[in-house]
Amino acid sequence: MNENTQLQLADLIDSINHISLNHNDLLGAALEFSDIYFKDKPTQSKKFDKLWGNGEFIEQAVLSVREGVVLAMQAVTLDASISFESIINGCINVENQKYYVKSISTNPIEYTQVNDFFTALRRDVFERIFNANITMQEFTQLSDEVLKQRHALFMQKHL
Repeated sequence: MNENTQLQLADLIDSINHISLNHNDLLGAALEFSDIYFKDKPTQSKKFDKLWGNGEFIEQAVLSVREGVVLAMQAVTLDASISFESIINGCINVENQKYYVKSISTNPIEYTQVNDFFTALRRDVFERIFNANITMQEFTQLSDEVLKQRHALFMQKHL
């Protein structure tokens, strides 16, 4: 990749990272997911209910939803020549998530549970938005193969 292309990619990533979405809508999606995620996990649910009173937990939940939405839309609309892996790496703030999870979690087991929750939240949102908008393929002219690769790449990075 030449220097000009790298600068263009960096500019694109910066633009994507500045896409603003409604905080209350994002929080609503996180709360909805939480209800489903903990339906069969009553013990964990009680622990997490307390975390919804923590501003840092809420902030990371909102960020996870935002990242899932934005990346799903980029997956179905960006030209095939653009490295979707670079977009993922530039748009998911892993360090931010680690910071929030460390500040929220009191022990290694809780750390893993909270981190897994944010990862599952991001994946769920990506999956739903991606599948709901895959019909944009008619307009974007992306091949089925490119869409499958982008979907698989996102899911592999979020196991």
